[in-house]
Amino acid sequence: TRRAVREDGDTAGAFRLPVAFSNSRRLELGAQVDARRLGQLLFPDSGFAALTLARLGNVDLAYHRVLASTFSRSAFDPSLGYQLGLGGSERFRAEHGIPATSASQSTNLTAQGGVALPLGLRLNANYQRQSGLTWVLRNAAQVPIRSNTLDWPSLRGSWTVSAGRTLVGRILTSVSAQVAYRERRTTNQQLAAGDAPGGGTLSETTDRSANPAVTITWAGGVLTSVDASFARNDQVTAGNLFRTSREGWNGMLAFTFRPPGGLARLPAGIRANLRYTENQNLICLRTAGRDECVPYVDSRQTQAQLTLDTDFPPNLSAGFQMAYFLNDERHATRKTSQLVITAFVTMTTTVGQLR
Repeated sequence: TRRAVREDGDTAGAFRLPVAFSNSRRLELGAQVDARRLGQLLFPDSGFAALTLARLGNVDLAYHRVLASTFSRSAFDPSLGYQLGLGGSERFRAEHGIPATSASQSTNLTAQGGVALPLGLRLNANYQRQSGLTWVLRNAAQVPIRSNTLDWPSLRGSWTVSAGRTLVGRILTSVSAQVAYRERRTTNQQLAAGDAPGGGTLSETTDRSANPAVTITWAGGVLTSVDASFARNDQVTAGNLFRTSREGWNGMLAFTFRPPGGLARLPAGIRANLRYTENQNLICLRTAGRDECVPYVDSRQTQAQLTLDTDFPPNLSAGFQMAYFLNDERHATRKTSQLVITAFVTMTTTVGQLR
């Protein structure tokens, strides 16, 4: 794009028109591999090899590369080579010996796929690498800022099994489990002017997370589930480490029962839902030259909740809920607890006529 800005001056005499222009060049490549078809083409007579590749899902590959630059208030027009996006990064960084106001180059490589394993197991993987280099004009010199991001390993596994009409099936109906793990590393480095090696500042960030979960459906409609989350963030700047750790646990039990007729006669069963949650947040600082990470935030929360509700046809439901909360802020030496008891009635009705 190109636009002209007229400076204030003598309109009767000569004047110049500073020009602002920018350009970008993008390269995108992508491919999708069907492992099943590939196995049939490569091993038409080999059943084992073809069946092995058939367990692989589609593999997606993508590559992106972008070069871009911007010139602001320049006293010249862009050359034909610049307008056509010819040359490498040096061609985008300067025109007629004048450095660009900003310039950048970035690449992005991604790959993802999955595999079906025996016993109902399935595993998906995702790989991503990003790298970028940006030049910012400061005091007539271009200062480079380099960044790199790597997502690997990034895995997700799942397992689902149904007991069916077996002896085990009389106790439990199905089992479902999932687990995900991911690591992400990011590096940002501001170099000295002129691409001097070893100069500038460096900061690194590492994120790790894991999320397992299990759900079991028992005979009689009883449902139980347990899931957890673990996350840690490490940020290193000027030799100082800031670490944030989060941990959470959740459990749930749900079922429906009918009280004895001599105790209460209800038109519908009572739905019972019991939940338990526990969370912990910890932030610590390790200064340069020390081995100990000193915590300055340590917060923990616990919650237990029981809900009982039932329906009274045609349009009424009622229930009872009891919840207990415990907040423990250890960095402030403060602990609070709360017990909440709630009774509720819900009535639904329809007004008007459907047409």
